[in-house]
Amino acid sequence: MEIYKTRLDELSACLAGMPEVQSATPYGSYVTGQVDEFSDIDLAIDVSGFDNGQFLLTLPMRLAEHYPILFTDFAPSLAPEKYVLTAAIYPDKPFLLLDISVTATPHCSTVTKEMLSGKNNLFAHTLKLFSANMKHYLRGQDCGSDIRKMYGRLALPDTDSLPEMLRHTHRWLLRNASADLRENIDRFTPYLTKIQ
Repeated sequence: MEIYKTRLDELSACLAGMPEVQSATPYGSYVTGQVDEFSDIDLAIDVSGFDNGQFLLTLPMRLAEHYPILFTDFAPSLAPEKYVLTAAIYPDKPFLLLDISVTATPHCSTVTKEMLSGKNNLFAHTLKLFSANMKHYLRGQDCGSDIRKMYGRLALPDTDSLPEMLRHTHRWLLRNASADLRENIDRFTPYLTKIQ
């Protein structure tokens, strides 16, 4: 997909232009040649010589200098062994999230799970999980436990149906979205009509 490569190249150049960044290297579906309409953009940035945990904390603000940020969400469950930020910067492509892994040699473990959890909010975290769960479901992957875990946090109507959980979560996101995010979330609607 040419649009994917264009955006990946642009993002790589942007991140590599930050003074602390030694390199910006793609990983994930682009490297394995499995890019599809649901793919994320996965980039590992090396900030060796700097504290990669502290750099991670500044990344949302620094990205906002170059892109309109719809939302960001840290991955506390991976910390402090790995530092990852998810950012949504493409309102026209709800599945096209940017996952940035911030590495350094030596790795710094100064930022804890608790610190990152405190910076996240339920809405952005749910939207990230919803996007991931939708794409996994549409690809036919086994994601039932992840959908149930996401759904269980929202106090929504009881159901055993995974498609219904996804539909209820989508409605919850629309109800709780700010005006600038509502259109992005509504772009999932055609995909929800395809799930059984």
